[in-house]
Amino acid sequence: MLYAITRGLVSAEAACTEQIVYLVSSTQTLRGAGLTVIATNRHAELDYAAMTEHDGELDGDGFIDWPLMTATYWNNTPDDPDRKERRQAECLVHPSVPWQAIEGIVTKNEHARAQVELVLGTAGQPTPLIVRAEWYF
Repeated sequence: MLYAITRGLVSAEAACTEQIVYLVSSTQTLRGAGLTVIATNRHAELDYAAMTEHDGELDGDGFIDWPLMTATYWNNTPDDPDRKERRQAECLVHPSVPWQAIEGIVTKNEHARAQVELVLGTAGQPTPLIVRAEWYF
């Protein structure tokens, strides 16, 4: 979806990428909060997506295509026709993520970080804020 927003493929009412923040947590923190965490190896809506509840399967090579997750380009190719769906691997959490499980927030630029810092300050939520432009398209 972030790619679609960046390329103008969604309605004008959609947020620009500078207004999108990442809420960062970990499967260990989420499970420690008593939540159910399921990871998929590709887009979860696909009938053939594999799912796991075990962190050990997420480490190393195999379940998640980690090199693809860090690739700049991940379009399908004749030699690798399911790259897009693998790049859409997901981490699903049930029933919801409480704020206490958020370990940090990532923004695209310093201006967005300052805006989030202001909101967090008024809400009394001390949360680490990091700018990572490379996380965005």
